[in-house]
Amino acid sequence: FVSNLFANDFYWVGNSGNWMDPSHWSLNSGGAGGAGIPTLNDDVYFDGNSFSQNGNISVNGTAKCNSFIFNASHLVEFSSNTAQSLTVNNSFLTNNLFENTIFGKIIFSSNQVQTPLTFSRKEFLGDVEFNGSGSWVLSGDLITTDSNYIYLKQGELIANNVTIFSGGIDAQGNLSKTLN
Repeated sequence: FVSNLFANDFYWVGNSGNWMDPSHWSLNSGGAGGAGIPTLNDDVYFDGNSFSQNGNISVNGTAKCNSFIFNASHLVEFSSNTAQSLTVNNSFLTNNLFENTIFGKIIFSSNQVQTPLTFSRKEFLGDVEFNGSGSWVLSGDLITTDSNYIYLKQGELIANNVTIFSGGIDAQGNLSKTLN
């Protein structure tokens, strides 16, 4: 088990599994698992060495990371039930092989300026929350189901020349927020 006093790069290894299983996390692309479980300080990578076939990563618990970078070479479904969540403290970048069936909330909590978000036109099946003092730049459409909301609690969401489709956008509260 690795203690996360400092930020690490975590690489998914070993095909399908559960986000909370340390045997699927390595400190090197294609390396041995067992590196621990990522925290809000750690960047996570899903690359060509993560899967040898199409797969699934289940989020059974509260998953957290600093940046989420998905550039795998096989179709991978991320799944959860409604009680689970994924918190991303910085960038969220995916390619078209990312499949999202996370029914829980996905929370973006950046305090950085112009944090990039690329969703590859993948629909979010749960609520999406933006809650940080920074800003996020959408480089593609942000889509939720008709019954789910986008919550802009704090920060700036920059959505120039993209489409936002959602059951609604909630920007209540006293914290500073902007939608451009």
